[in-house]
Amino acid sequence: MDRALKFEHFVKLNESSSISKKEIGVIGPDLNGEIKIRIQNPGVTLKRIDDGENFVFQIGEKSCSIPKKYVGVSTQPGYDIISFDTNMNWFKSGENGNKFADIVDEYISSQYGNLGKKMNHIEEDVNVILDLLGIEDDVKSCNQNSPLGFDGVISNGMEFEIVKENDSDLFKKMFIYKDLDSIHPLISIKRNRGRYNCFYRTPKGNFECKHDSIDEMLNNPVDKYLLSICLEDTDDSKQRNLVDHLMKLFKYHSWSDKGVNSNTHKNMEEKAEIKRIMSMLKNSIPEPHIDEMYTDARSKFLGK
Repeated sequence: MDRALKFEHFVKLNESSSISKKEIGVIGPDLNGEIKIRIQNPGVTLKRIDDGENFVFQIGEKSCSIPKKYVGVSTQPGYDIISFDTNMNWFKSGENGNKFADIVDEYISSQYGNLGKKMNHIEEDVNVILDLLGIEDDVKSCNQNSPLGFDGVISNGMEFEIVKENDSDLFKKMFIYKDLDSIHPLISIKRNRGRYNCFYRTPKGNFECKHDSIDEMLNNPVDKYLLSICLEDTDDSKQRNLVDHLMKLFKYHSWSDKGVNSNTHKNMEEKAEIKRIMSMLKNSIPEPHIDEMYTDARSKFLGK
């Protein structure tokens, strides 16, 4: 499924500001497209109005009516936490997505104004990327080491390096390190001629993925799993999704070498990808279990 709110929407939500978004109660979007906003209860700046099957969110003269089934509400003493599942089809409408982006953008701008702090667009660019990668922590410090190069520390103790192509560019190269003592980055993302080369350093080996866009990377089960391993994410849904992906590779693979002369190259690529996915999964599944999955699949599909 394509991301409903595209990457440029997320940049729009954050391009003008760089105080920690947690200071104003905004988290995300995460890898699953979820955005959370903490709003005072009752809402003073951003109001939530119950309108039957919809919630109407209103700030100033802007408003957006969103079906309740795409909105989560958790009430805490003094405030509500509102979550929006932007991967749902409703957000795919350009009008819906734009209205929602305008509401969140207006809320962020109003809160920054209330805090009265100067905004650092470099830090916020990094915060946007961190949110997309599923890192909820924000930039703690940032230093400029070249005209378009920056490095700094994330509040969880990780380090980052970012290189831009120009000042308005979000990033050309991005590196995330586990801590200040790490020599090699856990995650590397490099843009080259419009393609994104992603490199992940895991306990069970290093893996590379290539994509035509950030959206493609964020929706790929392989990248989602590798990110979760690098970031020590305990959400096992990433593992389940990659196992499902592996099962599909098993199902459509040409297990018999008979009659595949014209597709020999394709068959070899399939075998290589299956082997690669199995190697990745060793990060979270015992190797004998992975071998058993392969044996069962071969027994089931061979000869079909």
